[in-house]
Amino acid sequence: MTADELAAAGEVAAGRGDHEGAVVAFRKAVFLDPDQPVVWFQLGVALGAVRDRRGARRAYSAALAALERCEPEAVEAGLDGWAADALAGLLRDRLGRP
Repeated sequence: MTADELAAAGEVAAGRGDHEGAVVAFRKAVFLDPDQPVVWFQLGVALGAVRDRRGARRAYSAALAALERCEPEAVEAGLDGWAADALAGLLRDRLGRP
């Protein structure tokens, strides 16, 4: 499976409430393509849902780092109308950073 297919599988699993399955799929997706800040964010949310706070923080940090490496326009294409700056702000909030 491709990183995009794995990310889609993670979204389906999360939508069904299968957070452990979502974690597995999102981890595989970011392993294959680590420059996907949205998928890193989704991994953080799924890890939070299975009560892995430390893992969620690491995923949010990785999402912020990936966001800084990517072109904002490319990221925004997958954000359904959200701005890359809004994602960055949300990630900083979750990490307790200004």
